[in-house]
Amino acid sequence: MLLFFADRRKVWKVESVAGLDPGQLTLLFERYRVPARTPVLLDDAMRPVEPLCSWFRRLAMDRLDPKTMKGYAHTVLIQAGSHPDA
Repeated sequence: MLLFFADRRKVWKVESVAGLDPGQLTLLFERYRVPARTPVLLDDAMRPVEPLCSWFRRLAMDRLDPKTMKGYAHTVLIQAGSHPDA
């Protein structure tokens, strides 16, 4: 399992995403809004790990402190045996 944190600025830095024009990308961000610093867990095939990703999104939408979510995400990785410090 891989851990990332949502950051729109990084997507805009690459200026394009294969198969999407800038308008589609903006629409996608608005439709599937993920607050900044929300943990995103991906499996080895780079697919979202559910229900964890949905749970973190819900916590972010409820305005849980990003530092708390980061702690939760690292706990998930330790429990899964995927954390670099495990």
